[in-house]
Amino acid sequence: LELTLDPALQTLAEEVLAEEESASSIVAIRPSSGAILAAANGPGSEGLQTALLGQYPPGSTFKVATSLALLKNGFTPDSTTSCPEELVVDGRAFNNVPGYPVQFTGEIPLLQALAQSCNTGFISQRDVVSQEALASAAADLGIGVDVPIGTPAFFGSVPAEADGTTHAASMIGQGEVLVSPLSLAIMAASVGAGERVAPTLLGGGGENAAPSSSASAEPTAEGTEGAGNETQEAPAPSNLTAEEAAALREMMAAVVTVGGAQLLADIPGEPVLAKTGTAEFGTEDPPRTHAWVVALQGDLAVAVFVEEGERGSISGGPLMEEFLRGAAGE
Repeated sequence: LELTLDPALQTLAEEVLAEEESASSIVAIRPSSGAILAAANGPGSEGLQTALLGQYPPGSTFKVATSLALLKNGFTPDSTTSCPEELVVDGRAFNNVPGYPVQFTGEIPLLQALAQSCNTGFISQRDVVSQEALASAAADLGIGVDVPIGTPAFFGSVPAEADGTTHAASMIGQGEVLVSPLSLAIMAASVGAGERVAPTLLGGGGENAAPSSSASAEPTAEGTEGAGNETQEAPAPSNLTAEEAAALREMMAAVVTVGGAQLLADIPGEPVLAKTGTAEFGTEDPPRTHAWVVALQGDLAVAVFVEEGERGSISGGPLMEEFLRGAAGE
């Protein structure tokens, strides 16, 4: 079989992850074609296919999808949202990360809410964006949309129904929202392409170059696989517009210039656009966390995942920086 994997990028990804003790992965996709260029797992994955089959809450990386839902409800990057230090929903307190910059609390533009990753700034708009609208926006970016790529894969799951604290948590990629590193790379690639990207792993185009009748736009349940299930219906068309994608790129650029991914600002080549994410899991106090980073640079979309890390910018950021610098030839 001819695969779309780029040997140099696949090797680079494996080298970047070589010393990561936790389960980890790097997935790279070419937005213009959907070709999966790298799908690497670190040694901490212990042979498991974390990149394609992992099922984890995305944390703040999901705010890209939430931002799209807000854009569809009339917001622009300049629209203001309320970002208090704490927001209580049905008795549950939601806070921003420790050390969140106080100058970006209060009424702030949506662009800064994404750049600074203000949890309360997105949760405060939970009445503007229904859970159904949130799931729809995520699907417009490829999350929860099955595509046959020739091997089992998990494309994400965003419940269409949730209320109260579960809906509030969904706004920031927690609650019952699940993704794989592959599905977040698809999300980033779709923002870059300006349309929902259908990933492909088999070279030469063919039936795997685009969604087929075996694909489904419904959020996938745990353990389902988006390969070869002929009982599934064709996905609903994506409603992502070029204008919405441009606004998302503007906001992701701010994450690098003034937000939580400034370590990616001086990488050679086209400007890097990004979003970091930290997702809590388990019952410990304080909770353990997954670390995520997604990035766009030119015709390259990348997702980095560390199963047990600190914040996305701390644990995932250096891995993303090393990968992008290596891809740029440094």
